[in-house]
Amino acid sequence: MIVIKEKICTVKIIAAVFLFFVPWLLHAQEKEKPQAVRSYKIPTTPIVLPSTLDLQLLESFVLMQKANAGEAPAQHELGLRYLIGKGFPADTMKAAFWIQKAADQHLPLAKYNIGILLMNGRGLEWESV
Repeated sequence: MIVIKEKICTVKIIAAVFLFFVPWLLHAQEKEKPQAVRSYKIPTTPIVLPSTLDLQLLESFVLMQKANAGEAPAQHELGLRYLIGKGFPADTMKAAFWIQKAADQHLPLAKYNIGILLMNGRGLEWESV
């Protein structure tokens, strides 16, 4: 029993010494580093960088293929891209066409967006009165 108590006391002493000296050693180590190393901050650049022109062209091509194949989400995305001019020239008529095709396949977001377009008179043929 005495041996166990002595071992516990030894462990406690070692732990106390370790907890006291480790922060001091780390602090001393920090002071020895040059100023440039101490003031270095990890860069916060985004993990996903903006795509280059080649990737944008490939992305647009694949999106157009999927939309022509009849995929409603791709048709809606293509319509939105035509609407805001991202990767395609801005064209409200083409945007309304593609969003309407997606809405015809019962895509809820496309139905909402085509409703907004129609309510504001966008993407409709102009009728002179």
